[in-house]
Amino acid sequence: MEKQPKRFGDYIKELRRSNEITLKDMAEYLDLSLAFLCGIESNGRKPLEAERLELLAKKFGLSDEDKNFLYDLEARESKAIPQDIEDVTMYMEAGGLARLALRKTKSGSIAVEDWKRFIKESESGGKR
Repeated sequence: MEKQPKRFGDYIKELRRSNEITLKDMAEYLDLSLAFLCGIESNGRKPLEAERLELLAKKFGLSDEDKNFLYDLEARESKAIPQDIEDVTMYMEAGGLARLALRKTKSGSIAVEDWKRFIKESESGGKR
């Protein structure tokens, strides 16, 4: 599925339709009212909580990349940290370092190239 900036509701509606699942069946699967799910899909309601996001990911067999995209869309709509990494971001030592690095990026002290190099090095086990 193409990754482009979109709204959370649009994405889950697209997933549901491409898997030929009715709105009624999806609402039942997620234990939501039909009206509530319709409101989410039309971007008029707040997105789902983590437990239901996990159900969606499982139902659609989402790859890790697609699941991350789902969580990121939810966070963008909620103007919050993605629910799948909130505990790490806010309550672990690594989260403090990540927040510092993000603030340094925002101020211009760290560049995108620095992030790319860090990711590449971490994927290769720190070897150059």
